[in-house]
Amino acid sequence: KIIDQAVCVFYKSPKSFTSEHMLEISTHGGKVIVQQIISLLLDFGARQASPGEFTYRAFINQKIDLSQAEAINAAISSSNQISSFYHINSIRGGLSKKIKKTQKTIIEALTIIEHELDFNEEEIDFLGEQKITEILQNVYNNIDKVLDSSFFQEKDTNIRVAIVGVPNSGKSSLFNLIIGDNRAIVSEIKGTTRDTIEGIITYKNTDFTLVDTAGIRKTKDSLELLGIEKTVEEIKKASIVICVDD
Repeated sequence: KIIDQAVCVFYKSPKSFTSEHMLEISTHGGKVIVQQIISLLLDFGARQASPGEFTYRAFINQKIDLSQAEAINAAISSSNQISSFYHINSIRGGLSKKIKKTQKTIIEALTIIEHELDFNEEEIDFLGEQKITEILQNVYNNIDKVLDSSFFQEKDTNIRVAIVGVPNSGKSSLFNLIIGDNRAIVSEIKGTTRDTIEGIITYKNTDFTLVDTAGIRKTKDSLELLGIEKTVEEIKKASIVICVDD
C-alpha cells in the first residue's frame, strides 16, 4: 500500500543535530499522510520523541551546551523579532563564546595574581595593580553587555492590552475593529459585556493580546459586578491600558 512519495535524507553520526544517526522524511502536506507514516513507524517498533528530546540528546552528546539548549526553547517561545534575533544568535553559540572568552580572561588574571604572590620582584616582571584592574574592568564591561541583551529575553512576553471604560463608550466596537472580526457583541444596552473577550494580533513582528472588558459603573446587578471585578483584574495584569471615553 503506497502512502506517499517522499524524500528521505540520512544524516550519519556525528553530522546530525543530535550527533546520532538520523533520518529525515519530507512528505506532502496534510495530517492524514503524516499520521499514516508515523503509525507505520510505530508498528515497526519506533516511538514518538518526548518534548525537547532532540535538544536533550544534542546536549548530552555535547553537540550543544546548556545555554544553547535554553536558547532553543526561548526562540520557539519568542513573540517578537528582537528577542528572536538574540535567541537565534545564542543557538549559534554567540552567548557561549562570550562566556568562554570571559572565563578564560578571568583564569588568566587569577594566574597572574598567583604568580605575583609566589615570586618576588627580582624573579619576575609584575604587570602591576593597574594592568590587572584594566583586565577585570574589561571582564566587567563584557558581562554587563550580556546582561543588557538579556533584557529582551526577560521581556519576551505577549503584550497584554486592556480596553476599559464606562458602558457604551465604544470598547467592543474598537476591539472588533482592531481584531478585524465581530467577536464582541455590540449593543446600545448598558452592561452588554459581562465577561472579558480576548483576541491576538501581530503588529511589527510583536504579538498583542487585546482584552475587551465589562464597562465600569456603579451597579447593584450581581452578574455585572462580577464582570467589573474581572475588569479591575485585567487592568492590574495589562502592560497597556486603553481608556475609551464616550
